[in-house]
Amino acid sequence: MKLILLEKAEEESKDDFETIAAPEIERRYYELAITYDFYYHTPRFWLSGYTEDNLPLSEAEMFEDIVDEYSKKTVTYETHPHLGIKQLSIHPCKHADVMKHLLDVALENGSKIEVHHALFVFLKFISSVVPTMEYDFTVDIELGA
Repeated sequence: MKLILLEKAEEESKDDFETIAAPEIERRYYELAITYDFYYHTPRFWLSGYTEDNLPLSEAEMFEDIVDEYSKKTVTYETHPHLGIKQLSIHPCKHADVMKHLLDVALENGSKIEVHHALFVFLKFISSVVPTMEYDFTVDIELGA
């Protein structure tokens, strides 16, 4: 994938731009797993990252895709309880509070969230922790402003 950057030429008018080819950007892919955390009674999100060549990403490489505010606090590197391999885990301790807040905001803005949309609301929350990921939301959910 090529990214084209636009840079304003110094001596040209406001409408004239010079295009500069940026270096190719290597995509990263993630496998996502969701387990249920019985202690917090909420979903728990697990991530395993891979390069374009399907090679596993290191812990440091995966943390590059996490918002610094959450890195090694809300998002930790732990052993998956069923797979026995180390993965990034988004800790569930605040999930219920955040989900309740998102649902309250939706209600305040006149949206009604159906029970079967709960997973989509959860994924919208997770997208704030891992903003570099592209999510395929097959359902459009309005949470409001």
